[in-house]
Formats: sequence, structure tokens, C-alpha cells
Amino acid sequence: MKGATLTSANKGNCTRATARPADDTELVRSLRSEQRQLDSRIRQLEDQTRKIRLIKGYQSKDEARQVDALTVKWRRAAREALVAFRDLLGPIQMNEARQDCGGWGFNEFPVPIETGNTGEALSPEDYRVPTLKELCQKLKLEIEVFGEYDSDHDDFLDQ
Repeated sequence: MKGATLTSANKGNCTRATARPADDTELVRSLRSEQRQLDSRIRQLEDQTRKIRLIKGYQSKDEARQVDALTVKWRRAAREALVAFRDLLGPIQMNEARQDCGGWGFNEFPVPIETGNTGEALSPEDYRVPTLKELCQKLKLEIEVFGEYDSDHDDFLDQ
């Protein structure tokens, strides 16, 4: 580079190239010190990140446990409400003669209970307490939502 003049833009590069060996060792020491500090800071941040991930994992597990506990409570309350509603209804007409109106007495054209809608006289055997499954069907509810149902005992297995 004969005849080249140094500008302020490339002056820094030239000073490094022409630096003395003592300056180089000092620069290396300074850079290594900075590297150690940065490595230490990186380890601290990685440790904080790991701790945050652990905490988030515990929180999500705790939230899942809370959701499970609330689901169990909801099922229990819903089952109790279903049974209480059935008890409140008591025996209802369950014969085939009233199936067109759902057996709840909600019909556009009311028919006297004594005769049903076929004109036949109703007997006490036509009235009974519905099973939980029948009640759910009448209410258009899926019984599986309440838990595992045992039709033999008309109860839920997973109490």
C-alpha cells in the first residue's frame, strides 16, 4: 500500500495490525474476561429459563388437576340433580300409548290421562319411575356425560 493514506474509517484496522505484542496480550486478556462474563450470564439465563419451564410445567399439571377435580365435582352434582329430578317426577306414564308426546304431558292437543291418546283406559302399570337412562333419553342428554352407567342396577359405576 504505497502512497496510501489512512482515513478515519480504516485507521482502527491499521492500529490493530501494527499493535505491539504487549497490547495484543492485554486485548486477549480483556476479550477472555468478557467471554467468561458472557458465558456466566448465558448460564444464568439458561438456568432461569429451565426454572421457568419447570414452573410452567407444574402450573399446567396443577391446572389439569384442578380441571379433573372440577369435572368430578360437576359429574357428581349433575348425577345428584338427575336423581333428584327423577325423584321429583315420581311415577310417570311410560306406556306406548303416550310415546308420541314424550310421556311428559306436553302435547298440543291434550288428551285426558284416564284414556290416553288411543282411547284405552290406563292402568296403574302404565305409570312407573323412569330409569336414569330413560330420563336422559327424554331430556335429550347423553348418559355417558354423567359417567359409566350400569343399566342392570340403574346407577353409575364410577361414583
